[in-house]
Amino acid sequence: MALPWWKKYPGRLSAELRALRAAGFRYQVDQETFRKGRLIVTVWLHHEGMDYCVLAEYPDNYPYFEPSVRAPDLQFRFHLNPFYKNLCLLGRKTENWWTQWTLAHILQERFPKIVEANTKPRALTKDLEFDQAEPLSIFYTTQPHSLMLVDPDWEIPSNLEGGLLRIGLTYVSSTRISAAVLQVSTWDNQTICSLSEAIARKFDTQFWGRWIRVPEFIPENDPSKFDQVICAKNAQIARPRWGYQKSEPFLDVIGIVFPEEIRRCELGDGWIFLRRDGKAPSKRKAMPKPERIGCSFVRAQRCGDSELYSRTPETVFASTKKVAVIGLGCIGAPLALELAKLAVPLLLVDRDEVEFGPSVRWPLGFAYLGWAKSEALRDFIVKQWPYCNVQVYARKFGEDLTMDQRIIQEADLIVDATAELGVQRYLGDIAAGSGKPVVMISTTLGGWGGRVACFLPDRKTNLCRTCLLNYEDEKLITIPPEKKQAAFQPVGCGDISFQAVGTDTSEISLTGARLVLSILCSGKPGAYPPVPWNVATISLRSAEGTLIGPKFETWQLPLHPRCPNH
Repeated sequence: MALPWWKKYPGRLSAELRALRAAGFRYQVDQETFRKGRLIVTVWLHHEGMDYCVLAEYPDNYPYFEPSVRAPDLQFRFHLNPFYKNLCLLGRKTENWWTQWTLAHILQERFPKIVEANTKPRALTKDLEFDQAEPLSIFYTTQPHSLMLVDPDWEIPSNLEGGLLRIGLTYVSSTRISAAVLQVSTWDNQTICSLSEAIARKFDTQFWGRWIRVPEFIPENDPSKFDQVICAKNAQIARPRWGYQKSEPFLDVIGIVFPEEIRRCELGDGWIFLRRDGKAPSKRKAMPKPERIGCSFVRAQRCGDSELYSRTPETVFASTKKVAVIGLGCIGAPLALELAKLAVPLLLVDRDEVEFGPSVRWPLGFAYLGWAKSEALRDFIVKQWPYCNVQVYARKFGEDLTMDQRIIQEADLIVDATAELGVQRYLGDIAAGSGKPVVMISTTLGGWGGRVACFLPDRKTNLCRTCLLNYEDEKLITIPPEKKQAAFQPVGCGDISFQAVGTDTSEISLTGARLVLSILCSGKPGAYPPVPWNVATISLRSAEGTLIGPKFETWQLPLHPRCPNH
């Protein structure tokens, strides 16, 4: 059994208690819990004519983390858990606590500010607290690992008191549920708002639930008692309607909408869901009905465009463009996945299949063996990021000119990750003729380095693949390092492969993705910034193979004077 912290750090306990006395606080140590190796202290404070009582519980790993302080008798609206009465004396991040501080210090410094923040108008307390909302829905004790998706941009008229929910279900058990509100309607089934179709189509199992609006947060954390409160407020939901009866548990889901802070000093609709569980009726009853067996809270998780782009606002414009990724090996596939996360529409082109050996550095593994790489990536993407539109061409680029031209025409930008010089020249010429930019990206033998280049379509002023070859032949730019003996032929394979580690090659993929985003967002205010180069080499090893910090060298190269393409 680990030693209590006051035995690990002699003198720290006496310093804590001494600091409380010095601050003028009366306190009492809970001797029973102290004998069991935990410290709980009751502290009495006097502030501006008012007396307060708090209970501080020190964690086992004190002083790395601060004591938890509860105020059981307080009814503050802000900075207080309405159920467990924990005070938010510091911000949520652990960096806000300093290990040299004491309980007395944070009570002296922070408690008066909490009192002031709860007595002054909210608009006047910005300097007293962190600039963030305090949504009350987060305090309900919800089922672990359970969620109900809702769109944060829904606007439900405030005069509506309730209605129907069409719910999509992906998983349910007695202890967990994963679902989404696909549609919010009035009682007569007039649609008010609905979830994005791209996400809604992921839910094959659907059933009906209900929703009601209440005027304020309901301060009850027991789901059964909460159920009684909402039934008293709205008789229409008192009687269960088992919308889901395909398997046990049967489900009757009710969404409760109430006003809460969505941004500091700004109210919006908060959601909490009550899940009523039932089971098949007893056959011995004359008129069998499903029997209620319990209820629980399910948290709402936001899911929509604004939720997505609030985290990556610079890349919003990129989602209006389409990118063709040609070559889906260890460079092209990770790049495609990065773009998919950002909802960039994709055209994926490669005829190769997923194999066991290369999966050591390919983003998908055993479950996709034998799939065409393009099909495997699409399957994975639409499952993980359903808002991304993906088209596939499980074919080799360069076998059919008409089809190749069609692919180029459909895209706004082409990524050439083929690492095939012949394809690079061919693709570059077709793209230039169609007015489409190309990002070329490749690694070297061993994955020791890589190359990323941008070829814009105007050949009168912009670099092409042949220009780059001339610069490299003349040693005017750095040639990325490679492992000379990295090429090998796998058993039973007709092609030569190479050795490389995915942790190295992924660095090159990410550099290519950054360049793609930069081009797609070019010229848009506040968008992903432009890059001041058109060629970059990445060195991850020294020429002898020693691991080094990634070294990026970039150039803004003009047309090469000996290039025949200009």
